[in-house]
Amino acid sequence: MNPRWHQLMRAQQLRGRTALTIPFFVGGSRSSLARVVASPETARQEIHALLYSFLEGAFADHAVSIYRCPDIGQPVAVQFFSVYSVPTAVSLESQSQGRLTLYVSSEFASASEASLVDITERLFVELHSHICAAHFSYLLGKYVPFTAEDRAFIEFSRSL
Repeated sequence: MNPRWHQLMRAQQLRGRTALTIPFFVGGSRSSLARVVASPETARQEIHALLYSFLEGAFADHAVSIYRCPDIGQPVAVQFFSVYSVPTAVSLESQSQGRLTLYVSSEFASASEASLVDITERLFVELHSHICAAHFSYLLGKYVPFTAEDRAFIEFSRSL
C-alpha cells in the first residue's frame, strides 16, 4: 500500500498541481478527517513521522523536496524524479534505500546538522499551532479547517 503522502501527491498531480503544505499532509494522513485538536507533542510526532516517511518511503525513482512556496509563502513538499537534484537544498540519505531521497531548503535544515530531528523542530516551531488546532488547509492567507472540497480530495486520494 502506498504511503498516505504519496496518495495525496498523486491526487494533486492528477488535478494539475504539484505541491501541498506540510499541515495538509499531516491532516490528510490522519485516519479520520474529523476535526480533532491535538497536543503540541502529537503535532511534533506527526511532523516527524511525515518526514521519516518522506525519507524512507520514497519510491525507487523519486525523491521529495521541502521548500517555502514562493506563491503562498508556506512550507510545502513535492515529489520529483530522483535523477534530478536540488543543488541549493540540504539532502538526506535514506538508510533503507542507500540513496538521497529528501531535499530540504536550507531555511529548514542546517547543512552541518541535517537531521530529521532538526528539520522536525524547525517546521514544528512554525506550524504546530495550526496542526494543533486542526487547521490544515491554507486559504486566503491563513490556515483553516478542511473544507468540503478538501475532504472530497482526500477521500479521492485514498482510492489511488
